[in-house]
Amino acid sequence: LIFQGWLQYESIYGDLIQVQKARHIIYTQRLKLTKNQEKALVNQAEVDAKEEQKRERLREKDRKNKAKIRAANKNKRLAETQHDNDNDDDNDSDLEFESKKAKGSHEESSKRPIILVSNLASTTTEEDLLNHFQDCGAIDQINLSSSNTSAYITFKHPIALEKAETKHNSSLNSIEIKITYPHIKESNNVLYASNLPESVGIEELKNLFNKYGNLIQIRLPSKRQGSTRGFAYIHFEKDEDASNALELNGSKLEQMEIY
Repeated sequence: LIFQGWLQYESIYGDLIQVQKARHIIYTQRLKLTKNQEKALVNQAEVDAKEEQKRERLREKDRKNKAKIRAANKNKRLAETQHDNDNDDDNDSDLEFESKKAKGSHEESSKRPIILVSNLASTTTEEDLLNHFQDCGAIDQINLSSSNTSAYITFKHPIALEKAETKHNSSLNSIEIKITYPHIKESNNVLYASNLPESVGIEELKNLFNKYGNLIQIRLPSKRQGSTRGFAYIHFEKDEDASNALELNGSKLEQMEIY
């Protein structure tokens, strides 16, 4: 607009030489502005490319760090699991379900005393199940499905399974229930969480993980004096729920970063 105003002014009040001079100056300035704009665009493109390269390096570094953490956790898990097999008490005797397939047989289930109770009334509560099965033996954990129509019951001692079998076809809330042994898949649906506070409990872990999906079991190994060992096995019903829960890696629990 400034250039046009100047050229219009010279056309009215100036002579031919002044008009030509104005046109030459305007052309030169416009050419200079165009080159500056092109140079600025090139510079910005170079800056953007460098920023993207920097972000990609950070992403690659993050991927490598996560891979190292997974590898370290795997080795740590193997070592701690072996330690538990050698030194832990009966409360932790079913940890090996995490790495082996269940065959559905009584012999296999005795290593991890879990039963699947199905055909439950939708009004069934954990207290109902506790009252119905407590005469079989000490119960470690009860996990009701979201619909309350099935549940996993984990006993503290394998011998309780024999008594639990006698509850097959028994009546609970006026419905005949079924007792089977769950088929535990390999570790795609089992997460290993470490660096946990020694004071953490089952309920706290359940509240943390159950927002990703239904849980079958949480195993929280403990030391003989009662405190936890700082790691846990989180068993989901579905592989994809376990995969989604991986986003908790690096999050804080009681000021400790879990992974």
